[in-house]
Amino acid sequence: MSLSEYLTAGKKALVQWAPQLEAHLGRYSDLFLRDVSSPSSEISTREMARTPSTNWPPSLADVLQRLYEFPTPSLLLGVGEDGAPFQMDLNNPSSGALLICGDEKAETSYLLRGVIASVIKINPPNEVTISILTKRLDEFIDFSSCDHCQEIIPCNEEVASELILELANIAEQRRKGEPIDATMLLIIDDLVECVSYLSETAYNRLYWLIRHGPRYCIWTLAALPTERLNEIEARYLTAFRTRLFGHIQDRSVVVQLSGETNLPCHRLKPAQFYLPFHGEWLPFWACNSDNFSNGG
Repeated sequence: MSLSEYLTAGKKALVQWAPQLEAHLGRYSDLFLRDVSSPSSEISTREMARTPSTNWPPSLADVLQRLYEFPTPSLLLGVGEDGAPFQMDLNNPSSGALLICGDEKAETSYLLRGVIASVIKINPPNEVTISILTKRLDEFIDFSSCDHCQEIIPCNEEVASELILELANIAEQRRKGEPIDATMLLIIDDLVECVSYLSETAYNRLYWLIRHGPRYCIWTLAALPTERLNEIEARYLTAFRTRLFGHIQDRSVVVQLSGETNLPCHRLKPAQFYLPFHGEWLPFWACNSDNFSNGG
């Protein structure tokens, strides 16, 4: 079966499985999560008043309702403690690919879900597309019917390597001058899990895509559970120009990932993260994407 045939069949299957899978899903609002942030001078904030009636951390819908229209293409990482949003311009490659680090997979998934939902809410589907590699389809099944979502692929199947080779080829064509018709996001739920199943060619092409893809509007956002830090090749870590940090209990791991000796990731609250901003590490809250829907 060709890649395009697989993806077409897979997306239809995901839609069909959604009711059964959703019956087994927990409520994402009940998950208490933290994650990791890192240097990117191109992540910017805009003022937003925080009112006493605002739940904290806020829902994505509440944040977007209170903001002026976002420029496209862009995504929302979350909001600061003063309510100011941290928005990332996907036309500017300076921040590079994003690596999200945290002690628990549930936490990194929480932030990834919020980012994916923001992309869908902010951008029209002809401007930004999303591909997701994960071994846990149930974590992202509710995005499968969105027009932005091109595919949700099990990372342990051969088609995952084919997808990476296809994205790398698109980036190469764009590098040679082919027009860019849409920004593409590659979401990797567990970087170590993903690369362990890739062919050697796809493994090397993913590294190239992480480093150079943003120049050609192909962005990689990957999660890295800290318990598997030593299983990832060092060059893969350096390929990510921006790292987002959430709750990490082991301070030596924080130092290894950030180079900072005094970054108190072990003190982060549920749904709270650190990101680099103008030479500082600022805390922010991931937006709750519970009850996500394609409309509204």
